[in-house]
Amino acid sequence: MVELKPVDVPKALADRNVDAITIWEPYATQALELLQEKAVQLSPPGTYRATYNLVAMQDFIHQRQHAVTRFLTAIDRTNRLISDQREAAQTIVASRLQMDRAVVVQLWEKFSYRLFLDQLFVLDLESQARWAIKSHLTDKTVVPNYLHFVSFDGLQSVQPKAVTLVPPRH
Repeated sequence: MVELKPVDVPKALADRNVDAITIWEPYATQALELLQEKAVQLSPPGTYRATYNLVAMQDFIHQRQHAVTRFLTAIDRTNRLISDQREAAQTIVASRLQMDRAVVVQLWEKFSYRLFLDQLFVLDLESQARWAIKSHLTDKTVVPNYLHFVSFDGLQSVQPKAVTLVPPRH
């Protein structure tokens, strides 16, 4: 294992300073472009779902529900801007990430910009918990019921159709 800055990973592979990499965009595409026909991509595009989970303490969610709703509303509005004003959004992303706009445009379709709360989210958490238990990374021996840790109300109020996960019965 070699510790590298993500920006340096594609060149390290191309220069044969490392034998293999695991990386995210835009660096994965850069590595493929550098290596061209020498590249072997082990997992086909679209086989991995990366999510950005919004997490807060339960006390905060209960005491500051209005702030949670405002935050989710801002994310939802941003997602709509990304969808409705694609070119402007691509320009903003390229500028903020200091990337060539053409690269941003090329990678744009690989990402889905939306809020959602679905069953796969809980299945992912359960799978990770089973792995942690099996790998002895925790003293716990039972996978928790993650439904009891999920807050449905904020997203339900901002975008009800985004919530397909069934809440627990009380």
